Amino acid sequence: MASAVHLPPDEPPFSVKLPNTIWVFGQPIRGELTIDYRRALEENLERVVLELRGTIYTESSTTPDGDGAYETSSTDVLHKSATLWRRTDAAAVRLPFEFALPADLPPAFAFACAHLHAARVRYALVATGFRAGLFARDRTVTLPLAAIPADALGAGLRARLKAGWPDAAWGRLKAEREVRRHPWSAPGTLRVELLVPHIDTFPLFTPVPYTVVVRTLSARVRLKGDDCEGAEPFPPPIRDAAPLAFALRRAVDMRTPLGPSAPEEHVADVLPVPGAGAGVEVEVGERVWVPEPGGRREGRGRWAQAATFRSRMFLRCSPSFVTEEVKVKYVLCLKCEFPGAGNCVRIELPINVGSGAVRPISLAGDVGPGSMYMLDLPP
Repeated sequence: MASAVHLPPDEPPFSVKLPNTIWVFGQPIRGELTIDYRRALEENLERVVLELRGTIYTESSTTPDGDGAYETSSTDVLHKSATLWRRTDAAAVRLPFEFALPADLPPAFAFACAHLHAARVRYALVATGFRAGLFARDRTVTLPLAAIPADALGAGLRARLKAGWPDAAWGRLKAEREVRRHPWSAPGTLRVELLVPHIDTFPLFTPVPYTVVVRTLSARVRLKGDDCEGAEPFPPPIRDAAPLAFALRRAVDMRTPLGPSAPEEHVADVLPVPGAGAGVEVEVGERVWVPEPGGRREGRGRWAQAATFRSRMFLRCSPSFVTEEVKVKYVLCLKCEFPGAGNCVRIELPINVGSGAVRPISLAGDVGPGSMYMLDLPP
């Protein structure tokens, strides 16, 4: 009768312990390898090697509809290794280690566009226990790392933003257009302004204030007695932030078999969606009657109104970066839309997103989906 085959337990006889941290390039990673010495001998473990790996993965469809084959690439940007334990070593069970992270690396990142393109920058610590024997299966433990570049400029801005922002150092973008209730209707005017701090980089995990101002000027109407009596002037009065959508979008430039490609994706809502307006200060002005200039046609004029929305954005995305394989850019997209075809004003502001960190960020006691330090990183 054949003898039974004894397989090792699911859990390896060693583990890697790291503090719950967002690591910063240029700073060391420190942790501890723990060995179950008795089980390591029972499983014929010869040595345990710890590797620090960083890889850029890309995947692109070779057809426009994503139904064909895929072209993949993998580029190693980081690889360090050290043997931390050997069978001939003393019965040490706790082995501290340290790896120096290089300073000039792209941040951890993940992106997927339907079935066409995908890109990842992944960092991990991989501990491998090598076992003796021809058919012995080596044991492996992998710990993904959240890692971001150092950003001295963003760190300085982060401190200033938390302390308050001077009124003079603001950038202002404006856009306006004529809007109509119907294609044949007389035009009104919709004007939108976006005010953000005048800064070169937007740091992560930092409340960045912004202001949106919406101004409307209705089509000419008769104050009393014209054909539109009883109908609400257009654009209609502003009552809340419902006409607004303010979001952060990301463009990912990639080399693909079909040529250069820059797919975009929605990253986060900057202005809370309607029904979740907490944290937005709303100031709605009274409608003001503006008589038609020159005194012609008494009783005719326009209704003017302004509404101001103030809040703070809090970015949790991977910072902007550029490599030969992938380039990641961000843009703030503000849209104000009223009913009717083409009644929409858009403002787009390209921004650079920086880490705002110069030292590792401890996440002790601040984890889970609601964490202020939750990043959209690869698993």
